Amino acid sequence: MPVSVDAGDRLPADVMARAADGEVWLHAGGVNRRLVASRPIGRRLRAVSGAGHTGTWQARSPMPGTVVAVPLAVGAPVAAGEVVAVVEAMKMEHSLRAPADGVVAAISVSVGDQVRLDDVLVRVDPRVA
Repeated sequence: MPVSVDAGDRLPADVMARAADGEVWLHAGGVNRRLVASRPIGRRLRAVSGAGHTGTWQARSPMPGTVVAVPLAVGAPVAAGEVVAVVEAMKMEHSLRAPADGVVAAISVSVGDQVRLDDVLVRVDPRVA
């Protein structure tokens, strides 16, 4: 199985990478290293029966792509489930929705911006009563 390095980086000639048995191994300077991929735990929210989301939430890009919509402005109220940003890659759009009511605290991108996986797009603070 071939291994590719993100963002077009090239490995030096004395470095080898290999995927085997679902793991990625890197060999450099006579040393083998196993690489472990991890994703921020907050990137995907899972619904928990009877539980609500509290605290600040960040809408993060689910994939590298282009921002095609940011329908809200800073200070705008947001209802749970409302779209806060849309990212497109390879003709597929992914809508990021607020997990709970809140207020848009910050917008880090504009329509047309290129984003990477897990870039913060919008920050939503909990609604103050």
